[in-house]
Amino acid sequence: MNYGFKQLVEAARAKKKEVIVRSNLTIYFVKGFTDIPEYCAENQLRIVASLPCYLEDNVDKIRGYGVYSESIKALQWLNKLGYGKDQNLVLDLVYNPPVPNQNQFTLPPNQKI
Repeated sequence: MNYGFKQLVEAARAKKKEVIVRSNLTIYFVKGFTDIPEYCAENQLRIVASLPCYLEDNVDKIRGYGVYSESIKALQWLNKLGYGKDQNLVLDLVYNPPVPNQNQFTLPPNQKI
């Protein structure tokens, strides 16, 4: 998480831009970042939460023991704040499936901003 996160959000919102926050969810329990879920809700920030898999055992093997459980707690916290319920609080859940052949990586196509 960038320590200038809130300033970046405020600058984007001042220009009437939608802000999308990609999160691994566990950051919400790290000292100095525990206010981020409420901040996101107050500012109606769209959250894209990612996990490497939807199975607890796989997630914990890839990201470390307890990450899956902590991620579920974070999702429940976001739900209590209205994410997934309030149409202005969008929460997208994605998982990153493993690459079939770890030796072959490709770059995404060109994108325009």
